[in-house]
Amino acid sequence: GSLMNIIAKIVATLKYIEQVNWCVSKGTQ
Repeated sequence: GSLMNIIAKIVATLKYIEQVNWCVSKGTQ
């Protein structure tokens, strides 16, 4: 139960970081 919650939080965080990095790279071009 709690392990799935932790994994879900990690996945959500990685997706958020990936989205931010994509926006930053788009902004610099």
